[in-house]
Amino acid sequence: FTVAIRVTNCGTSAKSNWSASWQYSGSNRITSSWNVTLTGSNPYTGTGLGWNSTIGAGQTVEFGFQGNTNGGGVETPAVTCR
Repeated sequence: FTVAIRVTNCGTSAKSNWSASWQYSGSNRITSSWNVTLTGSNPYTGTGLGWNSTIGAGQTVEFGFQGNTNGGGVETPAVTCR
């Protein structure tokens, strides 16, 4: 499966050092990613790179990843951003 996650700054000033976290309850696992520094092996945390780690007010950054279901179905986990 392939996933794109968009992180939007709904505030009135720039947000630096954003992160997004999520966890799969089944057998889904990430195999590769882009436009993000990905850490963890379930749960996962994505953080911005040097060029996209600050999001201007009203702006959005997008990152993505590919994963493997390992015989299960594709899950849609809750993503928490800060």
